[in-house]
Amino acid sequence: MGDINLTTIIVALGGGYITYLGTKYSNKANLEKTNTENADVLYRKYQEMVDKLERKVDKLEAEISDIKNKYEKEIAYYQKLVEELEDENEELKNENAILKGGI
Repeated sequence: MGDINLTTIIVALGGGYITYLGTKYSNKANLEKTNTENADVLYRKYQEMVDKLERKVDKLEAEISDIKNKYEKEIAYYQKLVEELEDENEELKNENAILKGGI
């Protein structure tokens, strides 16, 4: 009778230990799989964010380029206008000097 109880206890402990080892390795594999899946999801989300930011940067660079071109054209226009007005001013000074001299 004692042998049967001892055998039953040994079998139960052995089965419990084997079950423990099996779930330990199974849980470890599941944990690694879950971590890998989570890392993949995070990577994709961050990649989407980076792509979105790159598109925004490209758009802003294009806008800056357009604004720069616009203002460069305006600067050139006003520089030409200043030169024309300086020439006109010089002509008016000469005309004024002639008119003063003739009086």
